[in-house]
Amino acid sequence: MTRRSLLAGAGGAAISPALATTYRSKMKDHVAVVGAGVFGAWTAHHLQQMGHRVTLVDAWGPAHSRASSGGESRLTRAAYGKDAIYTRMARDSLPQWKALSAISGLPILVQCGILFFFPTEEPYVKDSIAAHESLGLPTAVLSQAQMARRFPMIDFEGIKVGLHEPDFGALMARRAVLTLVDRFVRDGGTYIKGAALAPGATSARLDEL
Repeated sequence: MTRRSLLAGAGGAAISPALATTYRSKMKDHVAVVGAGVFGAWTAHHLQQMGHRVTLVDAWGPAHSRASSGGESRLTRAAYGKDAIYTRMARDSLPQWKALSAISGLPILVQCGILFFFPTEEPYVKDSIAAHESLGLPTAVLSQAQMARRFPMIDFEGIKVGLHEPDFGALMARRAVLTLVDRFVRDGGTYIKGAALAPGATSARLDEL
């Protein structure tokens, strides 16, 4: 199981303690999540909401400068060509980002829209459009002239087609991770700053931490 599949499977429980109450009497496992980036923080949150006792571990701290999900901002989008699983995950994550943004005190999700543009109508464009249509995602397919009118600050020379996704936009990355970890700890989770070392470093098989 990958971290993406775990996150996708847990998608319904974010910021919804009432929904998780049903599971708490049955799910008492102690789970360690190693890495407090965006995937680790959300995974720890979901597992906690499902009733698990969770310890979140990171060697450098949540939202640190070494993290791939760190920095001031990242974007969220749904254009992934034929990889529609990521399109579904992006769509399903939007309510969770909105809910987190609503409780953070400062915006986390800024729905300013996302624009992708391409020199040709390549398969990636057509596959993205098909995935958006099948999932009911609002997406505008724009010509060069339409993009030039709507976004005059950009030079679209050599560009033929664009995709505009109005529901998506910027995520305040550092703020998001810090907010998630703060909520996780306040709700009873354990956060540890430290390295997770595998026992038996000479063995290629990992049976425990």
